[in-house]
Amino acid sequence: MRCKRRAGVAIAPPLGRPLTLVPVGQRVHLVAVQAGCGLQGHLLAMGLIPGIEVEVIHKAPADHGPILVRIGNSRLALGWCMAQKIYVE
Repeated sequence: MRCKRRAGVAIAPPLGRPLTLVPVGQRVHLVAVQAGCGLQGHLLAMGLIPGIEVEVIHKAPADHGPILVRIGNSRLALGWCMAQKIYVE
């Protein structure tokens, strides 16, 4: 995957809300990842692609720890800052 950088172009935030705002137990669909090429590629390799259903199964109580999500039969732990860049609806 190759990212294109656009100097001087403002990019509007995607529709939806960050994954960090989703309550435990709720299922949502991934809309976009607003991050650099490296993180986008890493998340894509883990199966986090637009349109996939994600269920939040655990969140740290202090809004700074990891978030545990279920994608199909797999569970993934995401850092808080990483999860803030994942937009869902």
